[in-house]
Amino acid sequence: MNTRLQAPYRKCLQKAASLLLGGIAAFCAIFPALLPAQQQVFPPRIQYILPDVCARNMSTYIEIVAAPSDTTTFGKDGLYANNPEDLVRVEVENAADTNKIIIGPVAVSWNGRLISTQVFVLPSVKVPPTSYWDDLPREFRIPIRVVVSGRADSVSASDTLYIVRPFANAGEFTRRDQNTPNTFIIGEILENGSTPKSVRSRRGALVVGDVSLEGNGTGNATNRYNVSTLDCDPRTDGNQGYLPFVMLSTGKIDGGRAILSANASGKNGGAGGGGGGGQVCDVSNLNAVGIPEGGDGFTGGSSGGNNGRITSGASGWSSGGNGSGRRVIPLSIDPRIIRTIGGGSLNGVAGATSQSNFTEDPQSTGGGTGHPFGVSGRAWNSIANDQALAQTAGGGIGRREGADGDGGGYGTTGFSAVTNGYGGGQRHGNEPVIPIAGGSGGASGNPQGPTACGGAGGGGGGAIRIAGTEVKNIMLEARGAAGIQGSGGILSFGRANGGAGSGGHVAVHSRVDAVDVRANVLGGSAQGQYFGAGRMRFDTPNRIREIVPVENPIRNPEPSSSLDTLLRSYSGITLTPKSQVTSPYTKTNLIDGFAGLSSGIRFFRRTLRGRWDDMNDVVNLTSGGSQTRNAPISYSAIFNPLVRQPLVEQDSLLFVVAVQAFFEQNAPAPFETSPKWVMFQTGTHILSIEALPLIEVTPQPILFPQVERCGAAEVQSTRAYVTIKNARAGILQIDSIRTLSSYFTIDTVLSRSFSIPQNSSVRVPIRFTATSALPADSLFALSTLQVYHNDTIPDIGANGTLISRANPINITLRAPIKTIQFIVQPTGISTNNGNALIDFGKIAVGSSRDTVISIPNLSRDAVQFRVTADKQPLSSTPFRFTERTFTSDSLQLRIRFQPDVAGAATTQTVIVRVSGIGRCAGDTTSFRFTLSGEGTRPQLDTVNTTNKLSFGNIPPLCYPEIARTSATFTVASGGNDILSAQVRMANPSSRFTLSPITLSLSPNTERQVQVQFTALATTRDTVYRDTLILITNDPRPAAKERRVSFEVQVRSSFAQVNLVPSDTVRFGAVRFFNAVTQSVRITNSGTSPFTVTIGSLSAPYRIVYPAQSLLQLAGGAQDSVVIEVLPTDAQVPDVPLRGFLRLNYSNVTAPCSLKPDSVPLLAVPTGPIAMQARIWLDTLRDVNMLRDTSIRLFGQVIGTAINRTDNFTAAFKIRRGMFYPRAEAILSPFGTVRLDTNRADSLDRFVVMTIPNVRLLSTTTLIATIGGTPIVTDTMRSAFEWVLAKTSWSRKDSVYDVSRYGNGLMVMNVVLQQIGNSLVPRLTNNAVQRRTMAIVSIYPAPAHDELTIAAQMPEEGIHSVQVINMLGERLLMRDWKPEVQSNDVQNAPPSIFTIPLTSLTSGVYGVIVVSPSGKRVSAMITIEK
Repeated sequence: MNTRLQAPYRKCLQKAASLLLGGIAAFCAIFPALLPAQQQVFPPRIQYILPDVCARNMSTYIEIVAAPSDTTTFGKDGLYANNPEDLVRVEVENAADTNKIIIGPVAVSWNGRLISTQVFVLPSVKVPPTSYWDDLPREFRIPIRVVVSGRADSVSASDTLYIVRPFANAGEFTRRDQNTPNTFIIGEILENGSTPKSVRSRRGALVVGDVSLEGNGTGNATNRYNVSTLDCDPRTDGNQGYLPFVMLSTGKIDGGRAILSANASGKNGGAGGGGGGGQVCDVSNLNAVGIPEGGDGFTGGSSGGNNGRITSGASGWSSGGNGSGRRVIPLSIDPRIIRTIGGGSLNGVAGATSQSNFTEDPQSTGGGTGHPFGVSGRAWNSIANDQALAQTAGGGIGRREGADGDGGGYGTTGFSAVTNGYGGGQRHGNEPVIPIAGGSGGASGNPQGPTACGGAGGGGGGAIRIAGTEVKNIMLEARGAAGIQGSGGILSFGRANGGAGSGGHVAVHSRVDAVDVRANVLGGSAQGQYFGAGRMRFDTPNRIREIVPVENPIRNPEPSSSLDTLLRSYSGITLTPKSQVTSPYTKTNLIDGFAGLSSGIRFFRRTLRGRWDDMNDVVNLTSGGSQTRNAPISYSAIFNPLVRQPLVEQDSLLFVVAVQAFFEQNAPAPFETSPKWVMFQTGTHILSIEALPLIEVTPQPILFPQVERCGAAEVQSTRAYVTIKNARAGILQIDSIRTLSSYFTIDTVLSRSFSIPQNSSVRVPIRFTATSALPADSLFALSTLQVYHNDTIPDIGANGTLISRANPINITLRAPIKTIQFIVQPTGISTNNGNALIDFGKIAVGSSRDTVISIPNLSRDAVQFRVTADKQPLSSTPFRFTERTFTSDSLQLRIRFQPDVAGAATTQTVIVRVSGIGRCAGDTTSFRFTLSGEGTRPQLDTVNTTNKLSFGNIPPLCYPEIARTSATFTVASGGNDILSAQVRMANPSSRFTLSPITLSLSPNTERQVQVQFTALATTRDTVYRDTLILITNDPRPAAKERRVSFEVQVRSSFAQVNLVPSDTVRFGAVRFFNAVTQSVRITNSGTSPFTVTIGSLSAPYRIVYPAQSLLQLAGGAQDSVVIEVLPTDAQVPDVPLRGFLRLNYSNVTAPCSLKPDSVPLLAVPTGPIAMQARIWLDTLRDVNMLRDTSIRLFGQVIGTAINRTDNFTAAFKIRRGMFYPRAEAILSPFGTVRLDTNRADSLDRFVVMTIPNVRLLSTTTLIATIGGTPIVTDTMRSAFEWVLAKTSWSRKDSVYDVSRYGNGLMVMNVVLQQIGNSLVPRLTNNAVQRRTMAIVSIYPAPAHDELTIAAQMPEEGIHSVQVINMLGERLLMRDWKPEVQSNDVQNAPPSIFTIPLTSLTSGVYGVIVVSPSGKRVSAMITIEK
């Protein structure tokens, strides 16, 4: 035994011995769960492989399952390529089996307890003789093992994969159920016609070919195919018929619209589902005779029992249900009750428990789990542990007395009577259903009362996975069973019902659309509703929506969950069927298909003799799916050699595996564990690789033997060969061979199309013919051979580089030619029939010049050169060279001309003869080079060379202008040679420049030297002097150097003006309507007089001085310009006023001129925008109260007045009310006056009037004349006082700032006194009253409905009386004529009459009596209504 197991093993032995349990050693060896939970198990241990069967030329997704307690037995969770260096590998035990299967990449999950991988069976494997695993020969049994690197015991014991022949038709793996009509059992046949036999594999799978099921049964009823739960491995403990059912098809699966079912049946689970808890009754039964057992399943439900204690009797237990493996006892359970525990799973998951110790009475039983890493239910023992029991993944839990059993859970939580809702077996597993697992069984009810029996728990739905290239027309069911009803007892509430089993698992894997495929994974019903739904997975291109028949009632699974959550399904990768790679190195072959999730897809590839290549591409699809289809996949990098390992040349197969990272779509429950990577039955390819040729062409380039010919007319030929080889298995097709030159020809009929098999070659002859068409100077004949072929696929070179072969392949053809030929290439020499003239030109006496004649020999062999002179001896001419005869490949002949006298030299001829050697000695050619030259001597013509210079007159300039002028200096030559000359100025900083400064003159010619003068004008006349120096190559002393002196006078003037200030004239802050002046001083700082013209200014600026805007300034003089600024209401307070003083200058002495100046002006208006002014009213004395009069309103501006107007509202009060203004009598020279207010109170009259467009001047200005009627009062004086609160100007920025308003005064000459009801004049000087006065009495006072007037008037004629309001508006009027007797007007009686006041309201009114002469008497009355 492994040393790591020894301590727990000893612990088990001690515990068993203390309990006097027989078969101690056997008991302690049965279950690794006796180990502590944290104990790791070494070496890796395989419990089972599912599926464990596969077929030829087929890939199979398998799961390798460990015990639930063996954490990390398969290493760390993750994805491994399954290459030799990987930490986790799955491999065949026998090396020879690598010729049969290839094992793909490995995904480890569930904390190192589960391996997912792919197994590829090679097409070369022969067809097995049988479809049944137990009848296979040894060669089709493939032991595989797990290797976890880095451990002392790194290799697991092996488990077996079986390569079987697929079942050909449904009759080979199904049988009709004789007891139930329209029902078949799948995975089972009748042996010898009567004995049922399981044909499922050792671990419950099937491999079939194209399968069609019978859909229609008797009477058109739908046929049902129930998965067999018959034990398929009798040699292993437990019933492996309760392992999940996997059916793999090498072709299509057509269900014929039949139902394929792994439903639970009563307390028994479906294939892969857990069993329900056994029934418990409150009756006495010492021997437990007739007590029902627990339900069978993946793990069994715990045993039923009789609780005799409630009837004062004895209790008894039956047996737990069978599981897919042996019974397992957790450490917390009394080993003596092993019989009551449900059977464990094949990987060691314990079944449900009914009691925790030997003496415990039966109460309730738990349901078994269907998950390899789930937890089965257990019995209730106290109310206190109700909630603790609820936290169990999988099987239902027995509850307290009188309570129904909990339902099993899987995809959703099961029902619990304690919570009256979800609270039973918990949700567990994961969405992609890895590992494959079924549902969980429900717990039994806990009866209460004599003779009462609780119902058994319902079994959990099984697990079904079917896969094929196409799946259609089938209904898949893995439903849980309802709990069994309680019975017996006196009271109905004591008959506790069993809990429902959960739904199981169905999965469909189809590489094309799954048509008419439906599924149902509902749990059993509880209280008329469905709980504990199962899980579904559909790896299909299309989305499968019809998953539950509509007639099934369904309850929302859990709080805040939706129906989609209950029925959610996982959708994985499906790769489109593909069988061959036509060219593994091109991108035209795509891996395509569909994926339910659009991210995290990753590909692996491997060739038959290669290794797994992780493409390291996590493919995130750019487009998602739709309501009916999953997201499309298109991946070409699987064939891209630039970034991948090269495919081995001899390999004929390519294996492809797709995996996908799993991302939780919903928050995981406490008992859910998700894998990091998911694999797919439909996510693989076995692809055959097309055999390819490999063309090799040698040699490159192709070199021909040398062709020798003497002269271009001779014809010679030679031959060379090219070899074309096919170095690979494919057929190499040569379409054609051709050359690109007529000198090279294919010397065989192989220039046409032909084929080359593997490792064969063809030798092709090529002929070269040197004909007269080749140029005489050809040393090589070059061309190209083109080979057209079918090897167009690139190869992989070092470091994965791509090696492409061109089509056609171009090979250089090169044939050397030996020909005698002569090419004369002297620089600047051309030959005519071998004759050439070499002219050395003119050379100064005493000097020399060389030239070289180059005659290269471009033939293969050396030639003979002979050089001779025509004139002998050589010293007879001034030409020097070497006469000789020699053999070489070229001639370099140097010739020198060195004259010693002036004039043309005697000519000389050089003769060069070139001849071949050996066979071509007869080939000869000659060249004649005639040499000529002339000796020369230079000479300065002193007579014609200029002796002086004239620059002429320079016009006057203005400082600081530049003075420019020029003159010409002539240089003349004689002699017979080139005269070289240089000119320069004697003063290095001279104002004179020369061009050119270097001259070269032919004999008897002249050249001009331009002398340019440039100087800056000064403020006075200036004279510039300098000397020109001429230096020549004339050797005569008088001609070697010559000097010429000259001068230039510059006359200039100077004009300049200075301004102060020169930048800005600043006025500062200026009060509105106040004038401020500033000046600009102008100084003539030059010598030229000028006139200043001053530009006009814009308001508010103006020129004060000079008046004519002109100034005359002599040289050195100065004057000023005075500017005034006067802000008015046209400006804005504090907004700068900007302007420019523009000065133009004229009459400046030519050629000077002055540019205009523009001096900025800046002032800032401040203070109120108004002219200071005063307003006052007139003073009137000795006013006749009997006549209308007027008072005048005056105004005056203090300071400068501008043309501005404003509307003036004048408000004043007339003390004691002596004057009544009348609207029609108020006049103004500025427009119509509006009388706004004219009212009186008991003492004063208030008047408000508006006068438009008032314009005040600097002198006294009449604003208005206020006409009106004096009113009789008891005083002689009345003041007109201003009401300033009501007095205003209309403009917001008022034009006038009135500093003082003067009051007015009116003095009467007569006042009235009231005597009785009459007003009688009172003379101020006590004189006797004259009867020329009118006497008017008005009463009553105050008046009410009518007014009585008694008037004694001194005149005849029509009189009138008027009643007016305070605005001067006439309201009532009456005319009358006094009664005069004897023409005694003075003594006429008074006229008395009344005026009705019914139309007037209460208030103060005026009464005016008017005589024919216009005399008026007025009074104020008060009317009270």
